[in-house]
Amino acid sequence: GSLQDPDLYRTTIADSVASGLPTVVVMASPAFCTNAVCGPQVEVVSQLKERFSDDANFIHVEVFDNPQEMLDTGDPSLGVESPVIHEWGFRTEPWTFVVDGSGTVVGRFEKFTTASEIEQSLVRALEGT
Repeated sequence: GSLQDPDLYRTTIADSVASGLPTVVVMASPAFCTNAVCGPQVEVVSQLKERFSDDANFIHVEVFDNPQEMLDTGDPSLGVESPVIHEWGFRTEPWTFVVDGSGTVVGRFEKFTTASEIEQSLVRALEGT
């Protein structure tokens, strides 16, 4: 079964930013993470979504284009990295970003970040400061 929260896939980053609401974006591959925190990081973002879903958008960007094939075969070497990883220039995961309603990145977190750290950044974005 998938741990994925379907709410995290309803919109694109571009559409979310265009909505004028703050956006929390987590880039991680829970299925095949190079460390133990990608799954929990997506869980943290899901928890925040439960509390702030009316006021902000929450998006998970999968690092690989074919996570199901990788899971089905158990062969991470088959992984096809998503082009977004190269567009954003990432070498590590997970990354979490908080983008304010005007599209400015106001929080940037490399590696595992607690809900309270992300929430502080999100609240600042919601307050427009």
